[in-house]
Amino acid sequence: KPVKQVAAAVGFDSEKSFSRAFREWTGVAPGQFREGASGA
Repeated sequence: KPVKQVAAAVGFDSEKSFSRAFREWTGVAPGQFREGASGA
């Protein structure tokens, strides 16, 4: 799913806010996390 959809699904008003929080929680941006999770 696009980051925007995931952000909305977990209650964030904006993709930017979600991305910032995600980076604080995991140490990587959502896109980087996805690339690592897919084995790319």
